[in-house]
Amino acid sequence: MNARDRKLAELVLYVADRCATDRRFGATKLNKILFFSDFIHYGLHGDSITGAAYQRLDFGPAPRRLLPVRDELIDERHLAIDHSDYFGRPQKRPVALRDADLSDFSGREIDTVNKVIKMFETADATAISEASHRLAGWQIAENGDTIP
Repeated sequence: MNARDRKLAELVLYVADRCATDRRFGATKLNKILFFSDFIHYGLHGDSITGAAYQRLDFGPAPRRLLPVRDELIDERHLAIDHSDYFGRPQKRPVALRDADLSDFSGREIDTVNKVIKMFETADATAISEASHRLAGWQIAENGDTIP
């Protein structure tokens, strides 16, 4: 894993582990937790947690490098995807197969992530996506564009 993607990869594992008992947790909710964590942290402290660029997609923002990072985590057997059914809809549920290495994160960064997870713990993918659609950055970007 290159250094640029390391924090994103470790945060994916951390969020997947923290949300392991959340029946509503799947790929969409992961994307939004990562997005809100980075953007809220940037708003409060002037820097993002992962440094990832986010793109506008139909269902809301997602890290531009998420799929290659996710695929590498799967290839290295650090992450699995559980394909399940959530109220008649397919759900791709990320499952951490090892603990995240948080040595590159500050306590303040992990605190932000924990607060975002708590804020959306009862939200399903639809609700958290709708929340992301209300943000100006998502609204002004075109599909596939990087969110400012």
